[in-house]
Amino acid sequence: MQMSDFIEALRTEIEEVRADLAGWIATICSVAPEDLAFGDALDLYVSQIERTASTCGMLGLRGLESCCAQVQECLVVIVGIKAEERSAAQAFFDIWPDLVLAYLADITNFESAEHLAEHFSQPSCPAPVDAEHNLELIIELTAEPVLAAYLRAEAEAEELERPRVATDEDISLALPSDVDRGVYEALLQEAPTQAAELSAYIRNIVDGEATDEDMAAAKRIAHSLKGSANIVGIRGIATLGHHTEDILEWFEQNRTRPPLALTNALLDAAACLEQMIGSLLGIEDAPTQTQAKEILQSVLDWASRIHSGNIEDEIDAAPLALAGLEASCLVSTEITALDATFAIETEITDLDTTPLIQAENVDLNTTLPVLIETAHRNEMPRVLTETVKEEEASLPSNVTNQVPVAPTIRVPVTTMDELFRLTGELSVKIGQLTEQVKQTQQRTNGLLRQSLKVQQRIFDLENLVDIRGLANLRDTRTSHGDQIFDALEMEQYTELQSNTRALTEEAADTREFSRRIEEDVAQMGAVLQQTQRVQRELQYMAMTTRMSPVGSLAPRLHRNIRQTSQQTGKKAKLIIEGEDILIDGDMLNNLVDPLLHILRNAIDHGIETPDERTRAEKPEVSTIHLVFSRRGQTVTVRCRDDGHGLDYSAIRHKAIERGLMQAGQDVSEEELSRFILLPGFSTRERTNEISGRGVGLDVVRDRLLVMKGMVEVRSEFGKGCEFLLRFQASLVAQHALLIESSDQIFAVPSYALDQALPPAAGEFVSIGSEINLRYQKRTYPVKALSALIGYDSGVMTSEIMNSKSVLLVHVDLDIHAVLVDRIVDGRDLILKDPGRYVKKINGVGGIAILGDGTVAPLLDLAELLRLPMPQLIETAPSITSDDPVTSARRGILVVDDSLSVRKSLVQLVSDAGYNVKAAKDGLEAITLLKNFTPGVILTDLEMPNMNGLEFTSHLRARPDTRELPVIMITSRSMDKHRKQAELAGVSVYMTKPYTDTDLLGHIHSAIGGVQ
Repeated sequence: MQMSDFIEALRTEIEEVRADLAGWIATICSVAPEDLAFGDALDLYVSQIERTASTCGMLGLRGLESCCAQVQECLVVIVGIKAEERSAAQAFFDIWPDLVLAYLADITNFESAEHLAEHFSQPSCPAPVDAEHNLELIIELTAEPVLAAYLRAEAEAEELERPRVATDEDISLALPSDVDRGVYEALLQEAPTQAAELSAYIRNIVDGEATDEDMAAAKRIAHSLKGSANIVGIRGIATLGHHTEDILEWFEQNRTRPPLALTNALLDAAACLEQMIGSLLGIEDAPTQTQAKEILQSVLDWASRIHSGNIEDEIDAAPLALAGLEASCLVSTEITALDATFAIETEITDLDTTPLIQAENVDLNTTLPVLIETAHRNEMPRVLTETVKEEEASLPSNVTNQVPVAPTIRVPVTTMDELFRLTGELSVKIGQLTEQVKQTQQRTNGLLRQSLKVQQRIFDLENLVDIRGLANLRDTRTSHGDQIFDALEMEQYTELQSNTRALTEEAADTREFSRRIEEDVAQMGAVLQQTQRVQRELQYMAMTTRMSPVGSLAPRLHRNIRQTSQQTGKKAKLIIEGEDILIDGDMLNNLVDPLLHILRNAIDHGIETPDERTRAEKPEVSTIHLVFSRRGQTVTVRCRDDGHGLDYSAIRHKAIERGLMQAGQDVSEEELSRFILLPGFSTRERTNEISGRGVGLDVVRDRLLVMKGMVEVRSEFGKGCEFLLRFQASLVAQHALLIESSDQIFAVPSYALDQALPPAAGEFVSIGSEINLRYQKRTYPVKALSALIGYDSGVMTSEIMNSKSVLLVHVDLDIHAVLVDRIVDGRDLILKDPGRYVKKINGVGGIAILGDGTVAPLLDLAELLRLPMPQLIETAPSITSDDPVTSARRGILVVDDSLSVRKSLVQLVSDAGYNVKAAKDGLEAITLLKNFTPGVILTDLEMPNMNGLEFTSHLRARPDTRELPVIMITSRSMDKHRKQAELAGVSVYMTKPYTDTDLLGHIHSAIGGVQ
C-alpha cells in the first residue's frame, strides 16, 4: 500500500465524519455542561479527534497530528466559558475540517498548509497559537511524511520468501501465560460471528453468487481474525487467518474467481477457523492436529503459487461475478477490519468477568484504543503491540463503504432478567386493571339504568302530586294586592309540589353525572388499550434481548454437511430458510446437537452415492432443505432430504428382533418410523464414525424433551425423509391454552398439543378394559384431566364424555386424549417459578397469573400421563365391548412399559375372550389389584419404577396374590436372568420372539382351562 492510498483513505474518513463533527460541536456550544447531551457530544468529538491524530502519527503527518492536538486544547477551553462565548467559537470548529480536507487533497501545496496553520492563530480560535508556534506548524505541515517503521517492514516482508511448510506451532491454540483476559474476552465475543461471516462469503464465491463487496469483506474478516489472534497470542488462528487473507487479497485485486480446487481449500480454512474458535468457547472439539496441519499446508501451497505467479493458468478467464451489480473499480484498502461491526451472540461465562449481553452490535473503532492502552499497560511483547498499531493504522482504509450503525450499550444479564421480570409484572397489573375497568363499565351501565328507573318513579310521583294538589286547591282563593285569584287563575304550589319538582331536577343532574362517568370510563378503556399495546411492545423488546437469529447456526450446519459429505464420499448441499427467525439463546444452544445429528443421519443413512443417484435419475448432488418457521411462540423446524427414505422392512425386522413388536403384528409406517428414535436402535450391521453406533437420533428425542418439544419422522420411499421438530421459542414466555377442569383454570402449552377438539368430536369405544377415542380413523387412549390431577372423576358415562372437550397430547412417540370440562381461551403467558418454598410438583412446569388475579398452573400433561396412576376412566354401562359375556370371563393383567407391546398384548388376549386390564409398571399394577383380581398376570422384566422381578416378589409376599400365576415375557434369554425370575416366583418365563399360540397356551394352562 502506497502513502497516497493511506492519505486518500484518511481524507475519505474525515469527509464522512465532517457532518457528525458539526452536529457534536453544535450540541457542545448550545447546551449547558451539566446536560447529559453535552457530555456525550464532547466524548464523541474527542474520540474522533484522538483516532484521527493517532492515524496521522503513524502515517508521519506530524503537522496534521499537531492540528488535532490544538483542536483538543480548544475543546478544553470552551468547556469552561459561558454559553454565548461557546456559540461564538462554533464557527472555528465548523471551518477547520474543510481546511484539513483541502490540505490532504495535496499535501505538497504550501498555500493549503499555510491556510490551515493560520486558522489556529485567528481570534475566533478558543486557544490561538502565537506567531512562533504558527511557523512551526507550517513547517510540520509542509514536511514530507514518513510511514511508521512497522508499516514499511510489513511491505518489505511481503517481498521475502513465504513460509512453505506448516509446523505444529503454526496450528497451536495454546494461550500465552500472560494473556490479557479482557482482550481475550473481546476476541471470544467477536470471533464467532467473524468466522461465520467468512464462511458465508466464501460459500457465495463457490456458488458464483459473490459480489466484489463479498470478496473484499471476506478479506477484511480474515485480516481482522489474524490481527485479533496476534494480539491475544493464539498462533493457530493468526497464521491460518493471515495466509487466507493473502489469497483473498490477490483475487480481490485481480477481480477473478478462484478455481474450484482453491475454493475448496478456502472452505476448509474457514471451517477450520470456526472449529478452532468453537473449541476456545468450549462448544466444539478442536480440529485434530493432522487435520489442521493439512488445511494450513494447502493454504500455504496456494498462497505460495499466487505469490510466485504460478496460478494464472488455473484461474477462470471470466471476471468475478457481480451478481447483477455494475462493475466498479476496487480499492484494495476499501474495507478493513476496524470499522466492521460484529453481532455479539456468545455469552462469555468461563472468564473471570460478569456475563454480558450485547444488545446489537459493537464498533471496534471505540474499543481499539482501549485494547492498545491495555497492550501497553501490560507490556505485551513488541510484536503484539506492533500488530495492534497495524490494526489502528488500517483504520482510514475502512471508511469507503462504511454503513452507519446505531449506538450500543452492554448490559449485565442480571439487569436484563430483572427487566424481563418487571415486564411480566406489568403485564399482570395491566390485566388486573383491564378487569377492573370492565367491572367499572358494567357498574356504570347499571347506574344509568337505575337512574332511569328513579327518574320514572319521580315522574309518576310528580303527576300524582299535581293531580291531588289541584283537587285540593280547586276552591281555594288567593289575594294578591287588591286582586283575588282562584286556583285556576294563578298556579299555586304546596311544599310537597316544590320538593317533588326539586327532586326531579336533582335526578336529572344525577343522570347527567352518570353519563359523564360513562364517558370517562370509556376514555379510560381507550387509554388502557393503548397502554396494553405499549406493554406488549415493551415485553416483545425485552424478550428480543434474549433472542438470537437461527441464522447464527448456519455456518456450523454447513460445515457439518461438508465434513460428513467428505467422510462418506457423497455430495450434498444445504439450503436454509427462515434464518432471521428469533429464538431464545438457551433454546438455540440446545437445538445445535439435534440438528447436527439429523443432518449427519440424512447424509449417512438417507442420501445415495453419486452413482446410485445417477442411476435413479436424480441430481448427483443431493439437496437438504432446513426450513425454520414460527407461529406465535411455537417454532417448527423441518429437515427434508431427497434420498431414498426410510427402509421400513429393515426397521420392522430390527423391531421384531429386539422384541418391540410381533412378527405378524400390523404396524403402520408411521409407527415404524418412531422406532428409529429409540435408544440403541440402528439398522446398520457395522458401525462407522458417522452413524450406526446406536446413538444419535435418540439424542434428538431426548433433547427435544428437555426443550419441552416433540419430534416426528415422515418418509416416502424413493423420495426422501423429513424430520419435524416443534418447540417453544422461549420457555419464559409461552403460548398456552387455558382450560377448566374441576372448577380450576389450568394452562397447557400449545407445543404439547396435537389438536384441541370440541365436545362429541369423536367416538368413544372400549378396547378391553380401556376407553379409547376414535377420531379420523385413529384411536387414542383416553384419560380424564380431573383424575390426572388427583380429583375424583367418578364413573364416566358416554353422555358425560361426549359433553367434554378433548386435548390430543403428545406423549413421547404417542398421542393421548385428555378430557377437560371446557376450553377457555388461548393466550401468551409469562411464566413464574413457584419459588423455593414450594416443592417440585409433578406435572407442573410453572405458574401464570391471569388478568383477574387467577393463578393458573402450567401443566406438563406428558409428564402426568407418564406417572403411575390407577385406572382413570372406568368402563361405563353404556360403553361395553361387543361380546356381552366378556365381563364374566377370567381377568388378565398386562404389565409392560412399552405402549405398543402393551396394546398388542391387550388386543391378543381380549380377542381370545379374556377380560383385560393394563398397567405401565409394577406400581401401577399394584394399584389396579385393589379393585381387580386377575386369573393370571403377564409382565415384562425391565420396567421403570418397579421392574418385573420386584413386582413378582411383592405378589408372592401378599397372601391374596401368593398363588397368582405370573408369566414373564422378556428379551433376556441368559440363564442368570431366568434363575432370578425363578427365585422371585415367576411361573412361566418366555423369551422373545414367541408365538401367540404359545402365549395363549400358557395363559389357558395357568388359569386351568376356565373361561
